[in-house]
Amino acid sequence: MENILWSALIAFVVGCLVVYKKSLTLPAASLAAFMIMLLSFFVGLKNMTFLLVAFFAISAADHAVKNKKAPLAEKDKEEEKHGRRFIQVAANGFVACLMTLIYALTKKEVFIVAYIAVLTESLADSLASDIGIFSKKAPIDICRLKRTEPGISGGISLLGSMSALAGSVFMAVYTALIRGFVVKEFLIIIAAPMIGMFFDSVLGSLFQIRYRCTVCGKLTEKKTHCKKLCERVKGPRFLDNNAVNFMGNLMAAAAAYLMYSM
Repeated sequence: MENILWSALIAFVVGCLVVYKKSLTLPAASLAAFMIMLLSFFVGLKNMTFLLVAFFAISAADHAVKNKKAPLAEKDKEEEKHGRRFIQVAANGFVACLMTLIYALTKKEVFIVAYIAVLTESLADSLASDIGIFSKKAPIDICRLKRTEPGISGGISLLGSMSALAGSVFMAVYTALIRGFVVKEFLIIIAAPMIGMFFDSVLGSLFQIRYRCTVCGKLTEKKTHCKKLCERVKGPRFLDNNAVNFMGNLMAAAAAYLMYSM
């Protein structure tokens, strides 16, 4: 009962903070708070801390981008004004919650490691995107090996990739401080998220939906640009950035499970 009350209190405080800071919309914050309660109840407060660390790190990176007003970033005005939406939180949180539920049913440590890997993949992917836009050179498409526009999925940069790796190492070190240093877990929490992140980039390059603005001709992932509807140029409509992020999470979980089982 005490754990539930602590979980509810922390979830409420986190929800209020992210709405106040405009990191999330109110529905998204409600979902995030529910996820925190769920994770806290089944896993325990120590492991729940990983979710909070990932969440605040992502929010801090977004805040830095907005403060700098990076000219190359393709901004989502609605997100900039109100924060991340419900579907974005659901796409990035569902797999982590699933790993937690499976752990609660099986009590197998592999699912705790997979859970941490999923959170780390979401953090790494966001750091790669949000910090990578400050690179002085245009990103390179991971599959075509050609320069591409900043903000388009599938593009990678050295700065973004190093930021993602740093985030993964941070989470691995933090895990070691909480759970004790285990070489196998340490390496998995670095490697599995990076595998998931690069898988995300490959999907983004080859299959994610793209639009072209009918006014300025810019390639974009948004349905509207220059206040007009855009033309779809490639990719199925369901395979947007949220779907790709979800599959990146799944890949990180699968990679962690396989490496842990070896």
